[in-house]
Amino acid sequence: MNRACIAIVDVTRARICEYDVGRSPGDELKEIADHVNPGRRHLSETFENSVPGERGSDLGVRSNHQQATNDHRTQYAESRDGRFAREVVGELERIVREGAFGHLVVVAGPRMLGELRKHDSVLRRDGLVLDEIERDLAWQSNAQLHDHLARMGVIAKRQRMAAAR
Repeated sequence: MNRACIAIVDVTRARICEYDVGRSPGDELKEIADHVNPGRRHLSETFENSVPGERGSDLGVRSNHQQATNDHRTQYAESRDGRFAREVVGELERIVREGAFGHLVVVAGPRMLGELRKHDSVLRRDGLVLDEIERDLAWQSNAQLHDHLARMGVIAKRQRMAAAR
């Protein structure tokens, strides 16, 4: 593979990179877009002051009411994640189309990859190779990500700059 679009996605953020072996050494993998899930940021701000046992007893034992509150929070987070996945797939479709990419690699943890798959029908078309990697690599830098994908055989190893003489 000489050129590809690579998306690294988790529930909080989606980094979209362009991989091109024709670039200068060390710059083959370049970030072209970065999307933050505003729903997750809002979610953490909304619930950050919540304390376990807040609505239960003083000992922190969950009451039925608190359990219902936690279920509601989980459902709310999942709906936000689904919306974010739909937005990411839309952005990937636009970038792949405008950049004339023939190869798309999506890297995400199992849960987020499942959310992305619910909306990826626009990406499953003739002329576009879609590879999915079920790993949470969002925390890695571009260099670490490049090395990891190269070890998996997805892309070529990073070219190293010649040492100064």
